[in-house]
Amino acid sequence: LILGASVISFEWIADSLKHQRMMRERPYLAAGDTFGFGASRKRKPRTNDIKIFKDYTVVFLGKFNDATLQPLLRIIQLAGGTGYAKLKQASKNKNTKEKIVFVFDANRHTVTEKEKDVAKSQNADIVAFSWLLDSISNMRIVNYRNKRAPLLP
Repeated sequence: LILGASVISFEWIADSLKHQRMMRERPYLAAGDTFGFGASRKRKPRTNDIKIFKDYTVVFLGKFNDATLQPLLRIIQLAGGTGYAKLKQASKNKNTKEKIVFVFDANRHTVTEKEKDVAKSQNADIVAFSWLLDSISNMRIVNYRNKRAPLLP
């Protein structure tokens, strides 16, 4: 919000999924939201074909509520990426040239040694769930340097 990201209703996600494309956000803005803070940053134009996850594979680690996970997997797909609900599914697709990112919820899951080993073997980064939400809300891949899980040496 400090950076000027919009506050939109959940209906934007539901309608984007229903119409198989990213909807214009203006009709879904929360009451009182504006397009940023003047000159602090220019607002990026939103289009229906933003492919922010193009060349990305996003793998969820741990248990995520299916009501949360399924819409997120669909948004990743609509935004040009590949999403997997489980590590096993991603392990079958080792020949990908996409950047692989493992996402976990630090409040609900501790990254296991096996997950760290798989991440290293696939040259993947393990990042906090907030990275995914930040990337979706900003409609661009945000820097996840501060959201990485520490890997063993």
